[in-house]
Amino acid sequence: MIDSYIDDILKEETLRLNSVDYHSDEILSCHEISNGILLPYKGEMNGKTSGGVVDSDGIYVDLSGLHENHGCGYTPEEILKKEKKAIYLGMWFPIWGHCITDNIKKLWFLKTPEARKLINDGADLVYIVMMNNMFTLPQSFIDLLHCLNIEFSQLKQISTPTQYDSIYIPDNSLFRKGEKIFYTKEFLEIRNDIMANLPKCKTPTYDKIYFSRSRLKNGKQDFGEKRIEDVFRYLGYKIIYPEKKTFAEQVTLFQNCTHFAATEGST
Repeated sequence: MIDSYIDDILKEETLRLNSVDYHSDEILSCHEISNGILLPYKGEMNGKTSGGVVDSDGIYVDLSGLHENHGCGYTPEEILKKEKKAIYLGMWFPIWGHCITDNIKKLWFLKTPEARKLINDGADLVYIVMMNNMFTLPQSFIDLLHCLNIEFSQLKQISTPTQYDSIYIPDNSLFRKGEKIFYTKEFLEIRNDIMANLPKCKTPTYDKIYFSRSRLKNGKQDFGEKRIEDVFRYLGYKIIYPEKKTFAEQVTLFQNCTHFAATEGST
């Protein structure tokens, strides 16, 4: 399919990238930061994304950022102190493409005996939202968490600098090395758990579907996409507006189509 439809200018590089095995055998672990401080997102600082975790000496923990080698800390004016432990689930980006990649890369740890013991002993499940003044986490992501038996109401968003007795930071099961992104077996296991627990739905399915962004709000549409819709409609594609579908409905549409098309981006 790629060889048939990719532009000649990009074909060679695209085929090369798709031939690489991005699976990693790296063994994951979880790191305890004593008296660590959770810092909410506070914008870009010197080309890096602020927010995450700093240790008791104020040193930034790189594993707590949105991406490796891309985060930074800052000195908070006030700190809320909690005499308990916390499991850090990451800096979550409220954009759908990140919800199914970056936002789930630490959730593998919740399946471990160590995490279950911490939770039973009262540890908080905490996360930070990037760009928290502009977007909210989409309902589809909340539905995805439910497929992992994670109730969103049990999670705590950190919006004030907060210090815990201990913060447990799991390794990333999806991580970047240079310009490449690798995944581990734990990432695949989380994906499989989501699929296994997906609610059944009776949404109509189609052989050919086109996911359109033309009805998105807040200026997130792609210019001229309605003309593109007309072309795909003529070619027999069903035009789908994914933001109007539940998470289960979106996955069902993917599972049952033979041809899928969309412009670049996520909703």
